[in-house]
Amino acid sequence: MKVQITTLEKLIDTVLAKGDYSITERRLITNVLLYAETSGKSSQGVVKLMGEDCLQKIQSLYKPRFQKETAMSAFIDGGKGSGILVSSLAMQAAIKKCARTGIAIVGTNNTFASTGAVGYYATKIATHGFVGIIMCGSPKVVAPFGSKDRLFGTNPIAVGFPTMGDPFVIDMATTALPWYEIIRAALTDEKLPENIAINENGELTTDPHKALDGAVLPFFNHPKGSAISMIIEILTGPLLDQVNTLDDRFMCGNLFIVINPELFSTKDTFRRNISVMLQRLHNARLQKGVTKIILPGEQSLLRRKEALASGFVEINDTLYERLLSLV
Repeated sequence: MKVQITTLEKLIDTVLAKGDYSITERRLITNVLLYAETSGKSSQGVVKLMGEDCLQKIQSLYKPRFQKETAMSAFIDGGKGSGILVSSLAMQAAIKKCARTGIAIVGTNNTFASTGAVGYYATKIATHGFVGIIMCGSPKVVAPFGSKDRLFGTNPIAVGFPTMGDPFVIDMATTALPWYEIIRAALTDEKLPENIAINENGELTTDPHKALDGAVLPFFNHPKGSAISMIIEILTGPLLDQVNTLDDRFMCGNLFIVINPELFSTKDTFRRNISVMLQRLHNARLQKGVTKIILPGEQSLLRRKEALASGFVEINDTLYERLLSLV
């Protein structure tokens, strides 16, 4: 169904108000969830308010702490708080440092569960004229190639680039499907696609309820897909002193790298160059059966623009009813 964005915004805030958040913190989380819903990324939207590990139930042990800091880097202990709030702090710190030094790298650890739609942070960074690379560790729900044990997270990565127009943002999980897409499917009683998840015995399944007891698979259930996930697992885990056990599998690390194009050229030159490259891709000759080249992130951007212009967002009926029940 179509829901007015302002109505959805108020509902999200009302649910978050049941948790231990200030008005400012609720606003930050709401912005990330609305970004996801208006972009068509429902697995990163209001579904985060549902289930045992929902956002409104997160209780941090303490406020985020800067453990180490230099002119171009920072390391933040998240205090077991919301991944969204800690990532917002890391993003802001990285942008400020990059503006002064030309490059910044900020890591976080000890954050609870998801950072939400990673493209949100990449978009914000790109609007400052910088290149943003964000890698996020996530709860251990992925079975590496050949295994049936949950050892990796879905480990999303987003990269944002400034252009002459809207930021160009690539945002993706390193698995066949985001974990919260499986949760969403279970809530709405939808079947999963083939070959993306296994049950607790390691057998392929399309039943989201059985997948929740099992694991999701890397890209194409292939060694190369598993390797991509492992790279991000290392950069958001061991590098950031975040090595999880079964008891703390929901604790996560995140890495923000922000680059000022002026280290190599000028912001305007970079914007023009990438815009020319994107246009060349759009103008490429089409394969048989293809009517239009659609680049990564473009459909999400179009959906967001249409939603913001109309003031309404499409949301699954069952999810909306569940959201209303939480108010």
